[in-house]
Amino acid sequence: MPEFPFAPLPSTAGPRARAARRPRVASLIFAALALVAGCNREPASGPAPAPANAETATTGATGGTYSPDDTRRAADLFVQLATPGGGANSAEQDRWIEGVRRLMEGMASEPPTVGLALLALAVGDETKPVVARRLGVEAGAIAAGPLASDLLSTLITEFGPQLELRDAAVRALPKADPARALEVLGPILRERPRSTLPPYENMLASYLEAAAALGADPVPVLSVVAADMQQDQATRHQALRELGSHQSTLSVRVLEEVLVESSGNAYLRRLAGQSLLQAASRGEACAIFERVMSREADPEMLAFFADMVERHCP
Repeated sequence: MPEFPFAPLPSTAGPRARAARRPRVASLIFAALALVAGCNREPASGPAPAPANAETATTGATGGTYSPDDTRRAADLFVQLATPGGGANSAEQDRWIEGVRRLMEGMASEPPTVGLALLALAVGDETKPVVARRLGVEAGAIAAGPLASDLLSTLITEFGPQLELRDAAVRALPKADPARALEVLGPILRERPRSTLPPYENMLASYLEAAAALGADPVPVLSVVAADMQQDQATRHQALRELGSHQSTLSVRVLEEVLVESSGNAYLRRLAGQSLLQAASRGEACAIFERVMSREADPEMLAFFADMVERHCP
């Protein structure tokens, strides 16, 4: 049976934990439900003028105004995101996967107001299946674009919403607003890791996606992540591999630092050596290998460096 795209992460929160977190996210859920139900607010100076057509006036808190027609279109899209169920055969699963793929590809042509309405449904309705809600966040953000930035940033940074939705917001933000993704994710990745945030591996991947879209230099952030021994291994591995694609003095310095670190993680050090061959000139890389090898006490790492020198250094 094929795997679902964007498969949700397992939730570790039990009923008591879920009940405890609701007050913390009341404002976020209220904002989303206001989008679903419609919320015409009166300005401080007096009542707002009645719209010429009631079908065009639904205002919410995620950055825009949309109509009941947008809400109905969002509801139709949301239905398509729900999995076919545990009793579905492989052919039905394949059709669903293909349908989700086509839906995601088509979201860029949907009006931003439909994206806002879809985001509201995905975030605000806790009774819906988590797979559909997670996909709804990603699909809605593609259509809404920068209008979704505030809601996505809140989902990423505030503890309380389901981890699946927060992770979906991480994936969605660089597609909706790359500049905001750099603004939100960059500082997080530079700090000491916190367990209350979405997976760092995914945040780094989204940061890199946004940096590529804007032509921004990711090396300063990659260097912090790669050298941080408090960071989880998968994220450090990702940062080390990526550093090899960026030839700079900082990349080489950090990779050499990881080559000699005392964590005892031989795999991490090997990754640093392999990336160093790409980030540095051949002569510089060979000089670093020779220098590190002259001080190495681990027989396995000594063999690794000897092999690197033999194969790559004249």
